[in-house]
Amino acid sequence: MIKNTLGNWVDRFWPDRFARIAPLVRQIVFARVAATVLMLPSGVAADAVQTQTGASPRSSSARISDPTARAIELDLGGVFLTQKESGSYAFTDAHAGLAAYPLMASMSLDAFYATGNKGVLSQAVFSIGSYYTYLVTAHDRDGDRMVESAAPWGGKDARAEDPAYNALLAVDLRALARANVELRRILPALYWYDSSRAVARSVVTGTFDADANYFFPNDAASNRSVRQWSALASLPVVFDEFIGTNHADAVVSRHLMRWAADFAARGPDTEVGPTQRAVERLAGVTVMRATGHDESADALRGLRVLSSSTSESISLYATERAMLDRPLKDPDIALDLFFAVARWSKKFTDVELVRLEKCLPDVRSLARGFPESPVTTGEQAVRTTYSAVSLLRDKLRASSFWSAEDRVAYPGADATLATSRLLDDVSAMLRRAENALLAQRFGAAGLRVTTQFPKNNSVIGEFAVLNWELSTTGRTVDIKSTMAGVFGEALAPVNAGKPLSITPEAPKRFASRHALKGTAGTLRLVTYMFTVEDAAGNRGRFYVERSVYAHPPVGIMARFPRGRVITGERVPIEIDLTQRARNTEPTRYYWFSPSGLRLAEGNQGTFAVGPDDTTGATLHVEIPTPCRPGVFPFTLKFLNGEREAGTIQASLFKPYQWAFLGPFAGGNLEKKFPPENGIALLNAYNAGKRKIQWAPVPAGATGPRGEVVMRRLAEEPGVSYLYTVVSVAYETDINARLVSNCPAALFLNGRRVLANTAARGDSTAARVHLHADKNHVLVKVVGDAASTVSFGLGDDNNIAADEFNNDLVELVEGYQELLARAEATDDVPKEARRLVTFTYTDPNASAVSVVGSFNGWSPETHRLQKAADGAWELTLSLAPGRYSYRFLIDQKKQVLDPSTEMTEPDGYGGRNSVVVVKR
Repeated sequence: MIKNTLGNWVDRFWPDRFARIAPLVRQIVFARVAATVLMLPSGVAADAVQTQTGASPRSSSARISDPTARAIELDLGGVFLTQKESGSYAFTDAHAGLAAYPLMASMSLDAFYATGNKGVLSQAVFSIGSYYTYLVTAHDRDGDRMVESAAPWGGKDARAEDPAYNALLAVDLRALARANVELRRILPALYWYDSSRAVARSVVTGTFDADANYFFPNDAASNRSVRQWSALASLPVVFDEFIGTNHADAVVSRHLMRWAADFAARGPDTEVGPTQRAVERLAGVTVMRATGHDESADALRGLRVLSSSTSESISLYATERAMLDRPLKDPDIALDLFFAVARWSKKFTDVELVRLEKCLPDVRSLARGFPESPVTTGEQAVRTTYSAVSLLRDKLRASSFWSAEDRVAYPGADATLATSRLLDDVSAMLRRAENALLAQRFGAAGLRVTTQFPKNNSVIGEFAVLNWELSTTGRTVDIKSTMAGVFGEALAPVNAGKPLSITPEAPKRFASRHALKGTAGTLRLVTYMFTVEDAAGNRGRFYVERSVYAHPPVGIMARFPRGRVITGERVPIEIDLTQRARNTEPTRYYWFSPSGLRLAEGNQGTFAVGPDDTTGATLHVEIPTPCRPGVFPFTLKFLNGEREAGTIQASLFKPYQWAFLGPFAGGNLEKKFPPENGIALLNAYNAGKRKIQWAPVPAGATGPRGEVVMRRLAEEPGVSYLYTVVSVAYETDINARLVSNCPAALFLNGRRVLANTAARGDSTAARVHLHADKNHVLVKVVGDAASTVSFGLGDDNNIAADEFNNDLVELVEGYQELLARAEATDDVPKEARRLVTFTYTDPNASAVSVVGSFNGWSPETHRLQKAADGAWELTLSLAPGRYSYRFLIDQKKQVLDPSTEMTEPDGYGGRNSVVVVKR
């Protein structure tokens, strides 16, 4: 990044097309490949060439080396052969990096630039397109355009909407669009470009945390943000169409610089694998170059990240790709695709197309802030392109723009909407080009434009203000008129519309205000603009994009100090309210519960919170007696005056009472074991070399939504059983649901009614018949310690339509004796638990929690108690095993446990503390 004549930071010029310098590039590539092959071990070329020659990273070639390109083609070809009909791949351990870091389209495209093999590129485009279609359809369960990938903090099949994974995916979808353009497949290119745009937008708006200035993954199960730090999670910064430079700079300066120092200090010989290290370095270089931190990017490029034994293609690719002076996120695809669509549409004459094609290089260079032509030529290029965009917009309103065959062939839902969004992006590039034109025309006269955005965050209903200053470096600049405001809204005249003169001693200062409306809790991009006309009649427009986070007028945090599992007659909810708005209007709350829960304090109430003040209150949810098992959802809505302040949507859960038996060694869903022939709770059974007996399932084995966690019951694999009884007053039909991450079957009154047969499990439901009085429920589980299974009666949310009884002491003969036996012998299956004490010293902290793999990384479940000496302490009963954890300070900052040196990678470039509970 360098400063243009208006004093604004702009991107360096990237080479337009590498075809223009192909002969020189091939000579450089040949020389580097020769040095690599003759002198160096395979896989360290990009690092070692720089080290041995002492050359700057900027001298690296514009393409990856031929050996790496061939390795990519070979590896990807093998992966493509494993593709299933669904589009998924059967990734092996050797290709785990390709599954974890979606860069296959970028790799294929760069390999094509090195080898020119269109046949290989075509195969890659079709195969990778099918795979990404599978990802979006199978792993985006909530439809927000973010893929749910494996969560390192969860157990088997735990999923997360990870900004790191999805940002890489958005970049790769853009590369897939470019690959389709290279193959002249315009409709697929438009589809993948629009898909990339949608994923990028969702990542920025859906994972950005304004308090931390970072992007955090969402736990797909709880829809909660998880504070996991990763260099890759800074990658959304490059999506400048959705995040302003102000927040981008904050992310880099606050987090990425610190990561870069740690990355350099760790060196290549760490527990972090070479693939993760190489991809992290590629992301770091990409983000730093996009935000103007070129020296830091070059320092990262100078680090050695691979050992001589590394051969995985993605590691080699990421290492070499970080050395190229070409952004990972293609900056040219919007203009190139726009021209391809214009030509494809047949709405332009040949003369118009030729004129447009000649204009685009000037628009491209202007948009980057480095004009190559006189100002009059640039102005003509911008006008011509604006005219083409307007013409296409007009044509889009006609149903004949895309033919019926085109609409059928388009892979997505609506090619017209995708084209409209593409034109939006082209218009944004044209606005940047206008900034460069204004610099060309007025910069020579000494006019300088500077801006200040005082607050990155604001409150709904208040204003986001941009301060402008027009100054001159030497001579007086006479301005006939100027107007300013927000792009898309009415502009206001500056200086009451009167002419003004700008001198070095008297700059002109003014402000543009944007009223925030709509939904709170989102990051929004606001485009401010001003127009200027000088005394000679020269005109120009200037645009400034800034992002603002829209806070609600009152910040609200809810905590469940005893968890969300119903164990008594009342469940407390602690509410913290922080006044952000300038007014002092009272904050009202409204309680809604479709399951009939009520608040002891009343379902409506008021909190008084002063300006910049914080207050707390506790609301108590009253639990009906008797209370059936199942989910009890509720909504707690807050209004500050007449403005919406926030909504808490959550649920409480009453678990089923279960008896457990198992495991029987071996077997599957089809092989019968004694419980399927009849339940005898006090019997003992042969299970290989030992006897097993029924035992009550302890509360600690049940998750927050009723799932039974098998590792709390049995560590060995095999067939286990869960048994319960429900009693209803009247004969009824009701929905039953079985969810598992392993094969499982549901038996109701001795008849098998549901089954999940896949090895990874599934969710299945059916309408079942309940008899009046008792109904016997048996769940068969084929799995290991990592298995979980849950059962529910009611609708999709497990909200029962009728009340029923699940008190096993009352309903099941022998259950009271089973409880007494378990209490007398402490024989809860595999619950050889140990007391573990967590301590943390910070007298200034107001709240400390321990979050870890033993509580689903929940910030609410285990809160430490503060002693008189300022130390915080909590003792937990944990089953034997290895647990990762951190301390959460004041609900904001996660830290390692300073009392232990045992740590492990968290999968995001950071580390977790580890505790091992022995038997």
